[in-house]
Amino acid sequence: MTEEQIKELGWKLVKKYNHDQYHTNRYKLGCMEIEFTYDGK
Repeated sequence: MTEEQIKELGWKLVKKYNHDQYHTNRYKLGCMEIEFTYDGK
């Protein structure tokens, strides 16, 4: 599933952060959370 697909299902971006060479976007829907982590930009 892609970030665009979960946004269409109502998931909301709650946090974006960088760590080492990675970038993470965290989404939340109710009590569930999911993260997408990417290497580089």
